[in-house]
Amino acid sequence: MGSLPTSADATEEAIDTAVKGFMAKQQVPGLALGVVYQGHTVFAKGYGVTDLKTKEAVTTDTVFPLASLGKPFLAMLVLKLVEMHKLSLQDPIGKYLTDLPAGWDQIPLIHLLDHTAGIPDHINSGKFKVMPDEAISADEIYKQVTSMPLNYPFGQRFQYSNGGYALIARIVEKVTGAPYGDFMTSAIIKPLHLTATRMLQRSDMAKLPKGYAKGEKGPIESDRWNIDWSYGAGQLGSSVADLARWDASLYTQVLLNNDSLRFITTDQKLVNGRRVGYAMGWDIGSFKGSPIIAHDGKFSGFVSLFIRYAAYDLTVIVLANNENCAPGAVARQVAGLLVPKFAPRVLTPIRDDYPDLTSRHLSFLHAIVDDTIDSNLLNQAMRDAFLPKKRGEIAKLFSDAGAFTGFDPIERAVKNGLYVNRYRLQQGEKEWLIGVVTDANGTIVGFSVEEP
Repeated sequence: MGSLPTSADATEEAIDTAVKGFMAKQQVPGLALGVVYQGHTVFAKGYGVTDLKTKEAVTTDTVFPLASLGKPFLAMLVLKLVEMHKLSLQDPIGKYLTDLPAGWDQIPLIHLLDHTAGIPDHINSGKFKVMPDEAISADEIYKQVTSMPLNYPFGQRFQYSNGGYALIARIVEKVTGAPYGDFMTSAIIKPLHLTATRMLQRSDMAKLPKGYAKGEKGPIESDRWNIDWSYGAGQLGSSVADLARWDASLYTQVLLNNDSLRFITTDQKLVNGRRVGYAMGWDIGSFKGSPIIAHDGKFSGFVSLFIRYAAYDLTVIVLANNENCAPGAVARQVAGLLVPKFAPRVLTPIRDDYPDLTSRHLSFLHAIVDDTIDSNLLNQAMRDAFLPKKRGEIAKLFSDAGAFTGFDPIERAVKNGLYVNRYRLQQGEKEWLIGVVTDANGTIVGFSVEEP
């Protein structure tokens, strides 16, 4: 276990400066930040306001909708039921759910949890009017999810699906005989003494912070989201104080045993043996040599982020009320104040002596987003490894951050007979470090995307 290096600047004042600068730059009216180290909250603070009209201050107990950050909670309920011998992750979902379309009943439950079941995403399908405020029942959502065809046979690939988690919630209810929020309360909320965490109802939304989006002259109120549509996929509301307590539980056996805790951080494999980078409600990856366990959420007017740098037992939690801001940027700044190697790099452009090459590589980025990549541009290894999974993941990163606003070379080099090109990609307030490696014929043999 790595020790926690701290820089001389890792003070409350430095964190305040980073957070306030982020909020001003990205038009964030209110934000709550929590930092947890080795299970202990070492920093927690609210910034700004919940409502630009009332000017009510954000505190560490302010409840924000978590959106998809609620998925790890639901996955934890499933693992709890596994420990109670109420179900198995290998059970076919047809054991618990009736009236499934042909081909659905034999899908193992575990494939719902890691988004490899092929279940369609009803919320983002474009087939349903998800914004109106009329009540919609869990039964109706179940009918909507199962009215669409599977996207692919289970285990073939990773594709994020809110519909899969709606089915998980329904399975939990079938097993426990009660609304899944009741089991959430008895299995997680009460044992951890989470005073602000609860399943949100439509009647709760007016009591929460106002949600905003970026506007030409400042934040503008966002359309109100109907929380009923988030059944299973993101109905939970919480505070940074509660999320810090929840983080502490992931180090101990207060909720789950050690075998289950280890399983949470082990990403699953597809049928071809490739790992998917997602496990039991968590994104699994690494950053600058440190394993990371994370999840974010985006809700009309809100964003959430929970990211644990596992090598340092360091967790940063961000809740904010502007749907267009990038919480990862401020989380990274704060982590960099505590662990210097996490601090963002400064990407300095060089003179572009090969503008045509830059233009071709920028066109390749657009093709990633538009899913129009000419496979002839890639060598066989890239076709096998990049096109099936990575393209979609990277496209999602790019599409979430908005239009490209700058693309400049920062390095050109020849290494081991290959041509290495690195660029600074700008998307509004967001920056990426892009790496494109080609052979002597210009064929792309390597591609990478990093946060600076």
